[in-house]
Amino acid sequence: MSLSKNFGGIIRQRRRAKDWTQEDMADILNVSPQTVSRWETGDAMPDISLLPVLTNLLEVSADTLLGIDVSRKAVKIREFLDRDDGYRRMPYTTETRNAAIANLREGLRLYPDSQDIKSHLIIWLFQSFEAENLREMNRLCEDLIAVEPDMVKNANTITFLCAAAKTTGNTERALELAKRLPDELRDKNIMISYCLDGEDKDEILRRELYRSFILIESCLHQFACARDANTPADILRYRSIYEHLREVLYENDDLIRHEQNNGYQTARALAKAGDFDNAFRYLAQDFERFVTPFPENPVLSDLREKSCREYYAVSHAMSDAERRDEAAQMIRLAGRDFSDAFKADPRYAAYIGNWQKLAES
Repeated sequence: MSLSKNFGGIIRQRRRAKDWTQEDMADILNVSPQTVSRWETGDAMPDISLLPVLTNLLEVSADTLLGIDVSRKAVKIREFLDRDDGYRRMPYTTETRNAAIANLREGLRLYPDSQDIKSHLIIWLFQSFEAENLREMNRLCEDLIAVEPDMVKNANTITFLCAAAKTTGNTERALELAKRLPDELRDKNIMISYCLDGEDKDEILRRELYRSFILIESCLHQFACARDANTPADILRYRSIYEHLREVLYENDDLIRHEQNNGYQTARALAKAGDFDNAFRYLAQDFERFVTPFPENPVLSDLREKSCREYYAVSHAMSDAERRDEAAQMIRLAGRDFSDAFKADPRYAAYIGNWQKLAES
């Protein structure tokens, strides 16, 4: 059957299903009844600009209206994507990348509405980082965003737009899209930073680096102190990484040097693993931190928000009664957390004696 005959048959079928006459449909489309009749008999085809109107009006897909075999279309698209998967498994070279781009462009020429082909092609175009390819990537990204109302699902697409924004001169649009993403989306601020310069960019990056360190710090602490199978070497290795990161990121930060650094938990883990010497070393460090006066005018590294100064000044300001209560609490914790063998070591009595003096002062 010819395209026009198939097209006309579907129009007639859908028109009748809606109980419309040819005149009714002609009025809606602002054409003559004779025009509708010629479409239905296959003697004429509507202008291509009417295709979206007809699909919405008749509640039928463009594929169905044009007589496209949807199942065969899916198979052919899958062939292009499978070839692309093959290119992805190859070592990355310019030749491989160009072959992959050519494959997906051909797929998109044949199936211009395929969101999957567009998504695959965007990645290769971005990796080329050539200006013309990036402009093509922008157009494809906008196509995907236009058909997907859920901004969270658009996050990866927006990431590509933001990362290439400076090269393509598209920073204003990319920034607008990134700011529309939910605040809880982990990478939102990184996307925004791609579109900024100067102090605005630095401020976002500092904030994200600090937030990332808090997460890394927590993970390293759990690796060091919350795994039963740890050996002393395991604990000290993770602790060393943690301390090195703090030193690199916050070398001039008095708050970081003063605030809690999990010395007690590290000591407890080392004692459980049988390394009494290093356990007592960390207990001594933890006690020293507690009795060291909080700096009145702490120096803050660039990574710390300036509001931290006031926050920590308040949170570390203990009354004498609070310090006594804290010392008594540490004595109770040590009695619970350490083994009899550890508590039999003379250094334990000296450690508890220091806390006892504070508790009674």
